[in-house]
Amino acid sequence: MSSGAEKGSWHDEGSSWRFAATVPSLLRLSDGKLDVSNSQVRLTGPDRSILVVASTPELLDATTAQATWSKKHQRLEVVYQKPAVDPSPQEDAFDEMD
Repeated sequence: MSSGAEKGSWHDEGSSWRFAATVPSLLRLSDGKLDVSNSQVRLTGPDRSILVVASTPELLDATTAQATWSKKHQRLEVVYQKPAVDPSPQEDAFDEMD
């Protein structure tokens, strides 16, 4: 990681995690390259320098990630949906035997 890379911050929103980072060195998201994975968010600049790198707070499904860019605030936001968790544990059903 380069020393100028931003870490950003994670916010637990109940059913999702939101990552936000201000990136003053980037005017448009399309000028950089955003990579989201199950374990990391990484944004590189046009010169391939690392602008943002952050590990996800838990193992998340990258296919649910949605990124937005605020040109006015030069801010990246990535929202991952949390995996659905069945609140009731599954128990094996047994037939009663006489």
